[in-house]
Amino acid sequence: MATETTDNASVINDAVGVKQFFTGQPTRKPIGQPASLTLRYEYRTMCHYFEASIKPRFSETDMRGHINNTVIPVWLADGRAALFREELGSRIPTMVVNLNVNFSRELHWGALVMARTTVERIGNSSIRFAQELWQNKHRCVQACTTVVTLDMETRRPIRVPDRERTLLEPYLLTDAG
Repeated sequence: MATETTDNASVINDAVGVKQFFTGQPTRKPIGQPASLTLRYEYRTMCHYFEASIKPRFSETDMRGHINNTVIPVWLADGRAALFREELGSRIPTMVVNLNVNFSRELHWGALVMARTTVERIGNSSIRFAQELWQNKHRCVQACTTVVTLDMETRRPIRVPDRERTLLEPYLLTDAG
């Protein structure tokens, strides 16, 4: 697997327009910083992503003039739903069990946001989505969301059905190289 490890500062300085995505894992603790705030990013090519457009609403801005950070998980959910529910027609119930978001640029009202969604991994009962939010040709947000498929009666995780595995396969994140 071809990967490149980088520090947090170079994530922000990453070249605009490159279709890449990260996965974060805790690494060594730098002096004066909790280990949970330090992440290692492994870049992989985000190919075969699904793109959905989001029109920011003025009510989603805060007093600083940018989109409030609490809106971002909603937009990420909209991007996943657009792929999983609308594009693929899947109706299997899911629940978010993990969400990691990295902000690299501000998002603003007045310009469309593109939510790019791909599948990083399909596990036994979980699906990990890799997502990016783009505005004005700039990547502003990178996120990784893990959902589990649910049995609605027992509220317990169930195996990801073969139908959904097949539907999601074209969107699986591939290794660079």
